[in-house]
Amino acid sequence: MAVFIIKKQGNFTLKGMLDYLRDMERHHNKIAFYDCFGVNPMNPAEGMMMTKLLMNQTQGRQYRHLVLSISDWESQEKNIRKLCIASVAMANYIFTTEKCQVAWAVHTNTSHYHAHFVLNSVRYSDGTRVNFRFIDLLRYKLKASVCLSNVNLESVRYSEYERRYLEEHFA
Repeated sequence: MAVFIIKKQGNFTLKGMLDYLRDMERHHNKIAFYDCFGVNPMNPAEGMMMTKLLMNQTQGRQYRHLVLSISDWESQEKNIRKLCIASVAMANYIFTTEKCQVAWAVHTNTSHYHAHFVLNSVRYSDGTRVNFRFIDLLRYKLKASVCLSNVNLESVRYSEYERRYLEEHFA
């Protein structure tokens, strides 16, 4: 099964994270796809920082980082295109629902192919911050599952706690 996680901001700056996303050398020339919504793919850090400046939101968390990873057994060359298509659909969902700029890449340099999504922590629409709650994680997992199943890849795995929560609140 696939895995979807919202990562804590690590040691990277916004520019560092966006550079990591598309660093071919670091990923052994195994970046299958890279693109952006709402910002120029040639210099996404500049565009995201411009939004922060225009919205007077330059302090605090600079980005949000999401990862969608397919299983090791599905991580085969024949499925790279499928993961790329699913990642575009997922990025479009993020861009339209969160109303924030997003850059993403599909990496195939590990035993499990995965897509990184780097979101500007500030919305272009109103300057509010992008924050995630538990229910947002579940919403994203559901959407990621739909994106993957649309290209015949396995859906996202839910923890036991997440399954119980969904059953109790949405059954």
